[in-house]
Amino acid sequence: MKCLYGNNRLKYLVACTTGAFVLAMFLWSGHIKTYVDVSTYHSGVDKQIHERTKCDCDDGVNKSKTFKNVEVKATPNDFKVPNIVHYCWYSNMSKEWTFTQYLSVLSVHRFIKPSMILFQTNYPPHGYYWNRTVSIPGLTIVKRTPTKKLFWKRLNFPYETTACNLDRLLFLNTTGGMVLDTDVIAVRSFDPLRKYSATMGSQNRRYFYDLCGGIIIAEPGSTFIKLWINSFIDDYRPDIWAFNSGRQPAYIGVFRFPESLHIERTSLNLPGWEHTEQIFAQKYDWTNNYAIHLFLRKWKQHKDYKPIPTEMGVGTANTTFGEIARLVLYGSTDLFKDGAKRPDVVL
Repeated sequence: MKCLYGNNRLKYLVACTTGAFVLAMFLWSGHIKTYVDVSTYHSGVDKQIHERTKCDCDDGVNKSKTFKNVEVKATPNDFKVPNIVHYCWYSNMSKEWTFTQYLSVLSVHRFIKPSMILFQTNYPPHGYYWNRTVSIPGLTIVKRTPTKKLFWKRLNFPYETTACNLDRLLFLNTTGGMVLDTDVIAVRSFDPLRKYSATMGSQNRRYFYDLCGGIIIAEPGSTFIKLWINSFIDDYRPDIWAFNSGRQPAYIGVFRFPESLHIERTSLNLPGWEHTEQIFAQKYDWTNNYAIHLFLRKWKQHKDYKPIPTEMGVGTANTTFGEIARLVLYGSTDLFKDGAKRPDVVL
């Protein structure tokens, strides 16, 4: 009996030691998701973001401008968010800029009236509407490469464009401002939203926590943005659609730290991706909207899909898109009368 007891004790010690070693290896390798207090490394993210914002500009891009040395105007005391708009445009080659993308930037200039529009890209677009876009006052093109490492951890983005999901957060953490997708059309000033630390909009009337990253508004160093950046390290899941770009902000700003995020339920993204017919085939009451998110890819998959009106065709398009396009281009939603001369675009 004494010998048996000794053998069992030895086996027990070996089993405990082995189990502890396996657990330690799993934790070290990151197989078990551990959540870290971001306050312990805010200085680390800020330092790395500072390095990521250096710019090596090519011909055709403002060579004297880098994200680091762009002068940011002071934000008035009643606003937390500086009046800066960011676009992130990554691609594997230069692509032709479209009419709707031109409308997006023009709408920002007309209604948000930012102190600067920072267009961050690795390959600037080209074409007729790009040439018109670069003439919009306040636009600065910043040449940069997509982020590949965060906190010294390599991130594998499935597409070149996916890196924008992270880099737009890095922009906001550094300077603050507003990030817009290129299919978002502003229809009035965002000033009322600049008083919050961070703001996003729902894209679903039934489920307000269904947030869309097509519009993100935040002050520099926002707690919400830092926690969201942190998720790309602690719980990065590129195999699940929109996990880090859509689900994580809801986990953080709705279920965990609701005080860190202001949510606009109807005014930023509705009528939403499920109802694009209300944008391109019908008329939607957008009088309370700050913007209309076009969700162009979803419209092209819609059973009632028709080609989007061209610049020449929006004058007679009796739809939501026709209204907002005329408002942005000409300052009025009125339909053109038959045979009427098209007015000049107002900058």
